[in-house]
Amino acid sequence: CVQLTLTDKKCKTCVTKICYNGGDDNNDCNCNPSAVWNSLYLVPVKPGIAKPKNLILCGSTLTDYNLNTAYKLSGMYSCQGKACTAQYEIVVQDQQTHIVYTRKTTVLNETITFPGFGYHTVILTAYCGKKKCVCTFKVFVTKKDVEDPPPPPVSTDTPTGTGTDTPIKNAIDSIVSKELPPNFNGGILVSRNDSVLYEKYVNVKDTVNSHTAFDIASITKTFTSMAILKLMETGKLKLEDPVSKYLQGFPKNNITLKMLLTHTSGIEDYLKFMDESTYDRNKIMNNADLFKFILSNPTKVFVKDAGSAFDYSNTNFALLALVIESITSTSYKAYMETAFFKPLKMDDTYILGSDNLEKRKTTYYKSGKAYPLRYLDLINGDKCVYTTVQDLRKWDKGLRTIFSKSTLDLAYSSTSSIPMSSNYALGWKTIKTTNGLTVWYHLGWWAGNRSMFIRLPKSNVMIAVMSNNNHTSIAELRKICDLFGDYKFSSMPIANF
Repeated sequence: CVQLTLTDKKCKTCVTKICYNGGDDNNDCNCNPSAVWNSLYLVPVKPGIAKPKNLILCGSTLTDYNLNTAYKLSGMYSCQGKACTAQYEIVVQDQQTHIVYTRKTTVLNETITFPGFGYHTVILTAYCGKKKCVCTFKVFVTKKDVEDPPPPPVSTDTPTGTGTDTPIKNAIDSIVSKELPPNFNGGILVSRNDSVLYEKYVNVKDTVNSHTAFDIASITKTFTSMAILKLMETGKLKLEDPVSKYLQGFPKNNITLKMLLTHTSGIEDYLKFMDESTYDRNKIMNNADLFKFILSNPTKVFVKDAGSAFDYSNTNFALLALVIESITSTSYKAYMETAFFKPLKMDDTYILGSDNLEKRKTTYYKSGKAYPLRYLDLINGDKCVYTTVQDLRKWDKGLRTIFSKSTLDLAYSSTSSIPMSSNYALGWKTIKTTNGLTVWYHLGWWAGNRSMFIRLPKSNVMIAVMSNNNHTSIAELRKICDLFGDYKFSSMPIANF
């Protein structure tokens, strides 16, 4: 048993005991539904031979492997179930399907030598209890003076692709098919190095295509935070500046811009204090209306000491939108268009407002009933960016091109580094895996809109998912990350994701 004691800054404690009774339950042991093999590599044992940069994907073909050279095959498979571990069987066949190597082991860390030229087939089987989970890939063994291998032989037993991205596309599609709810309505896009690997649109409730703009809700915060950081880069503000410097009448001089960005301002979420108020719900509220309410009701808004604790609040980013307007002497909408949307050619992206309500895409309850326009729907900065999965790909590229490295490092910096836990930075959520990999992301949820935007900096991969019919389960598509590294999203829970 492990006793876990948590203590917050006000010395309040929570104690719990976690116990495990041991045992291996074969009945509960199953193949991973997304068939993810973690950190699967085949690298030369001796130094001086070029090592492959990418991990092995099932169904792929590997080239530039040498005759009679020792290679180390390593990796692991995460079975599903309590106290469940995999047992491995490795079989290597030559081009005539003769077995040239076979072994069973509990740890996949084998030294393999290919004794002949041509294509070899490697068949890996992980036994999860009584279940067999199979991964097959090909290795082309050549002399050093052979540059271009002939096309691989077609086999009914081994999947082959028609292009270099076919295996990864098929692997992504396998996860999407498994995790996507049957009545999902929306779009999915995965890119690497700004090239689309996978793109899918599902039309169940209404028409969706590459130009369909969805309300990405809180992913808007990534735009607002980067707008503040762009103004910082140009010397228009400092993150330690008090909010009162830019918003006349703001009653707290000890709340800084950085506290708004990191949700440590102590300001209550407007969803709570507005719903508890007597405000006329028939009047659509904007940011200026919200600010007036804050000034008139400080005891309902400023509920914690500034800087004392993290507390996610949409009010912080609604105020940052007003700060942007104060500094630039233009609207939040106009600044975002000038700074980001137009330069990055995000042609289908816009900020929803009272002047363009006809562009608003309908959003639905799970029952199929449409959401009406509600009184808090036009407050921006925390939400109200409507965009497409293709335009988020452009935003991903823009983040790498229009900001300095120091600014990006600041944007993704978090005060917490607990592994496999979601931590908040400056308008971004971050995850550090148990082996040191980094994930930058944000989720969105407003009315029936659900969205997810993930960036994997090591592999330069972007994942975008959007829908408008109230499906929280799209977060399970984070398992796609495991196709690009040992993120363990398929096998380990992530706190606060």
